[in-house]
Amino acid sequence: MTSETLILGFLVLIAAVATIVTPGFMAGLIVGLWYVLPGIAGNIAGFNVTIAVLLICLISTLFKGGDFKQINSIRVYFPLLGFVALLYMLERFSFDFSDQFSKFMVAAIVGFLLCGVGIFDRNVKSMSVGFILGISVYGVFELIRVVNGGEIHAQVSAFGANPIYAAHFLGLAVLVSIGLYFANFIGRWTFLVTLGLLILFLISTGSWGPSIALVVAVLLKLPSLLDDLRGKNSHIKSNLLFWGLVLLGPVLFIAYESIEESLQGPDAQGRFAIWQLFLDHALSSPVSGIGLSEVYRIRNPLGVDKLVSPHNIFIEIWVAYGIFPLIIFVGVLLFIYSRINQLGQTMLIYIVICFSLSGSLAVTFNFWVGIALSISVGVYSGVIRRLEPKLSIQGGWHITGCQAEVVR
Repeated sequence: MTSETLILGFLVLIAAVATIVTPGFMAGLIVGLWYVLPGIAGNIAGFNVTIAVLLICLISTLFKGGDFKQINSIRVYFPLLGFVALLYMLERFSFDFSDQFSKFMVAAIVGFLLCGVGIFDRNVKSMSVGFILGISVYGVFELIRVVNGGEIHAQVSAFGANPIYAAHFLGLAVLVSIGLYFANFIGRWTFLVTLGLLILFLISTGSWGPSIALVVAVLLKLPSLLDDLRGKNSHIKSNLLFWGLVLLGPVLFIAYESIEESLQGPDAQGRFAIWQLFLDHALSSPVSGIGLSEVYRIRNPLGVDKLVSPHNIFIEIWVAYGIFPLIIFVGVLLFIYSRINQLGQTMLIYIVICFSLSGSLAVTFNFWVGIALSISVGVYSGVIRRLEPKLSIQGGWHITGCQAEVVR
């Protein structure tokens, strides 16, 4: 028996036991281990194994049953599937069907299955823990590689993974850990240690795009999160803005030259050139698009003879399918944003910023996992109850948001 056969048998055994005991944990773990499995067993790692495990987890979840009135995650994710179906029809009837779109659909199915496992509140916390543990395996080995003298932000990092894509997951794990703390699933010190380690892992990748996206998303939603968590008035927002400017202003002034140098560096200039190239293609056919297969036949504009992706999901959709599908896509994201709580919105903002700077809908399934986790956490009532303003009134009433219930 080969080593990969033994590993496969071991994974199947773990999956069988885990799906019976805690399908949510196993679903989060298999997704979190996405950037670890190829380095362990390349021939068995990939979409097939991930989908198989998620499908088993979903069946186990449905077999255990529960209150099906809670199936908010599927309802919120469903418009995204409708958007994928629209693009499928465009691919079939307007363009040559591409291999990239096949990956596109499979990645969307992964997100759907992950949302399916999260239809019940009992799975969301264990799914979050599994995801954090899975991506932390990558983080530990990447940190060890860097400490031992390895190059920061190498083309190939621990387990042969792309450090930027792995950093996407580490940033998501940071936000998921906040959700676990808000839901009273972990204590303050466990949260602080977990948060510190995840941020250290993220820094060790040297991928500044996800780090910037994380900071921007948290700063944008922090006032609302604090308002909801503490039940305070909007003056917190003005205080945060004031002190944020006071503290951040000098830092930006001191780091101005470094920021300017980074923006003028080869990586940033290369990204700007790629965006300009694809925008030119979009403007040449703004309504109908050129098809996803043609998008991935475009060559690097910097003289490097290789194919290149748009590194921006909005430009990618515009170039491939035209302006109207782009408008629908933005509408779907806004719909999802309006149906989830503040923490879910923070995660959604983070993943959208990440995929506005790098990545693609068809190259990696990170976007779809990010959306699925944003929805699962965003509709989880344990987080919502903790985040909604609460007011106790003497006389036996407890008001949460717009609902009132008798306190016995």
